[in-house]
Amino acid sequence: WFSFSEYPDKYDSWWGMLTLPSVNEKSESLRDYLLRDKDSIIKRWLKAGASGWRLDVVDELPDFFVKELREAVKSVKEDAVIIGEVWEDASNKESYGQRREYFLGYELDSVMNYPLKNALIDVACENISAKTFSRRIMSLYENYPKQAFHSLLNMLSSHDSERIITMLGDAPRNSDRDFQSGFKLDKASLSKAINRLRTVIGTLMLLPGVPCIFYGDEIGIQGYGDPFCRSTFDWERVNDENEALKIYKRFIALRKSTPCFSKGDFKPVYTHENTFGFLRTYKDEKYIILVNYGKTFDNIRLDISAFCSKTLKNIEIEEQIYTSDGIFYIGIPAHEVTIYKLSD
Repeated sequence: WFSFSEYPDKYDSWWGMLTLPSVNEKSESLRDYLLRDKDSIIKRWLKAGASGWRLDVVDELPDFFVKELREAVKSVKEDAVIIGEVWEDASNKESYGQRREYFLGYELDSVMNYPLKNALIDVACENISAKTFSRRIMSLYENYPKQAFHSLLNMLSSHDSERIITMLGDAPRNSDRDFQSGFKLDKASLSKAINRLRTVIGTLMLLPGVPCIFYGDEIGIQGYGDPFCRSTFDWERVNDENEALKIYKRFIALRKSTPCFSKGDFKPVYTHENTFGFLRTYKDEKYIILVNYGKTFDNIRLDISAFCSKTLKNIEIEEQIYTSDGIFYIGIPAHEVTIYKLSD
């Protein structure tokens, strides 16, 4: 199962880390133990109640191994999910000189959505326009199978990356680790981050995919990348005054208010400067989500005549607006998400 250069102390390991010895995936007995046996590792935990497997650094596993892993998983629980850690567009991912076969139906169900994470940080920090943000999302939408796109693990932070609140507060990039270890946003930067967080969480919860919250993000824990993103959970910050927690609760409640936000189809319908609008449709329901990532109020002209809708109802404040031609003029506050339900 292992490759020793000098037994027992020197052996191949993942990126030279001796606590992570490399295994020989071609070994029949290894695959029996991990995948094939009745009580293999993969099968045992599914039978114990696990809902699926996330494959860390999946590009380090050969295609034949991932294919056999999928067979083992689906033989126990057909609807168990297999999600791979891929930091790029997984549809055209190459590793070790080979084009990977993640989305051909024989390996992964979906992947971690790092491209969305990066795009959301860029648009919220006004490094890119809403139009560029839309193009980056549509690139995934066009490249991924529909089933994979709607099953993407959408996240904003992870154990490997900076905390979202730190990134939204314009924390200095390329700083040394001594600086990072004790860094906290000042009051003005934290306020800016909270404002931006509203648009980011709103988008995350209302786009297709499966939102994933890295513990502590919901209460505004700060930190640069590993290991500074892995601090313990601060229970004293779980209270009604926590602004980050209010934002998460608001948009989680909205996501759960209708199956349209978890199951509906997706279509961008508006991009101009810092405002992005998209449509979610499911059965007879249609919703327009408008997000102003900018720091100034935006008056927009929204043409949705193609959807034959003459009424928009703001689902949070019960306000309705009407038109005779499907063209609406709407004001979107800075750093805000507005959600309208469409009707005839």
